[in-house]
Amino acid sequence: MKKWVRPLLVLAAGLTVLLAGCVQQHHAQATGSADKVIKVGSVGSDVAAWQHIAKSQAAKQLGLKIQVQSFSDGVQLNRATQEGEIDVNAFQSWDYFKSFNRTQAKGKRLVALGTTYMEPTGIYSQKIKSLKAIPHGATVGIANNPANESRQLLLLQQAGLIKLKKGSTRLAPLKT
Repeated sequence: MKKWVRPLLVLAAGLTVLLAGCVQQHHAQATGSADKVIKVGSVGSDVAAWQHIAKSQAAKQLGLKIQVQSFSDGVQLNRATQEGEIDVNAFQSWDYFKSFNRTQAKGKRLVALGTTYMEPTGIYSQKIKSLKAIPHGATVGIANNPANESRQLLLLQQAGLIKLKKGSTRLAPLKT
């Protein structure tokens, strides 16, 4: 799975630089200023990827000045974006974005400017070496947010470890 992460980051970087270039160009045309710093917020390990993009030759060639700010969680980052402390963010899945707007937006809905890529998810253990070795009734940890929780439940179902209710949506509860 690691061999796909780097190409996805490169693709995301390219799309981001293009998107940022469009935002920068639009802003420069609207205000007459080409010196705007684009504030990008991110969460976790994505901060390093955004810092790399900010320092990239492509960003320099486009005259982009990208400032990266780290946040501890997605709700905090989306709220900073709502308040204008951050110009753009790119950390969330489409489902997380829709869920945030539905449950947390409080009159200030975010708008999607584009999409990039989805980080892969997987099943990991230091003790267990195969899916078949997972004992019945074992406890597993999954993300505590609607979008990633649903992705991980679907992964566990695909691995044959759980069954979701038939005909359920992506945010379905477990079958009892």
